[in-house]
Amino acid sequence: MKINQTINATPNFQVLSEDQIERIYFAALDVLARTGCRIPCPQALQLFAQTDAVVSDTDLVRLPPAMVERSLRSHPRKFTLFGRTGRYPLRMQKDEVHFGSGIHLPSAAACQTGDGRAWTEVLTQAAHLADFHAHIDFLTCFGGNAERSGNKGDGSKKFLALLRGCTKPMLLSAKDGQELREQWRMGCILRGGEEELRLSPLFMLQITPQSPLVFTPEGLEQLLFCAEKGI
Repeated sequence: MKINQTINATPNFQVLSEDQIERIYFAALDVLARTGCRIPCPQALQLFAQTDAVVSDTDLVRLPPAMVERSLRSHPRKFTLFGRTGRYPLRMQKDEVHFGSGIHLPSAAACQTGDGRAWTEVLTQAAHLADFHAHIDFLTCFGGNAERSGNKGDGSKKFLALLRGCTKPMLLSAKDGQELREQWRMGCILRGGEEELRLSPLFMLQITPQSPLVFTPEGLEQLLFCAEKGI
């Protein structure tokens, strides 16, 4: 019986040494403790007020290193997304690399005629392509044209258009917490319940801060919902 083996089956690629990575990590801890971040969300500020974090200047939150490290230790080392059918699991863990479609699409037109199409039809066609392509592991919900056509906020229609065309895991975005709730409810219906969706996640959510240390109220609302529902 062989145990504790180290086997190199693929090339090893590493730009930074472990010491360099650790120095960057320690510098990030200093920034969070001394500079802090802006949290414009009353609910989040109430949660921070019950911890070791220091809240000042209305919405400035500074995090002690010990608090950050406790949070990191509580985070799972891996999770898996299963898509609509479960055929293409996306394992988010150490030394796993995945490729997906881009989220910023400036324009789209019908391949046959060159004319613009209904945005949901564009999404479904792109989803079909991603589902067929063996080297695309997950699908994103792009929205460049949706912003111009006035459909940006209709996250449920966009999500449904993707589900019609793709069985792979998805990276979604939402305008606000309400739009995220609609997408989450659709996932619960598809999976057969809230607990089933938690055990077999269908999608991830992209939340973009205003800047690295300044969050938006909409993003924080979504982040709190994700924490509550296990997204």
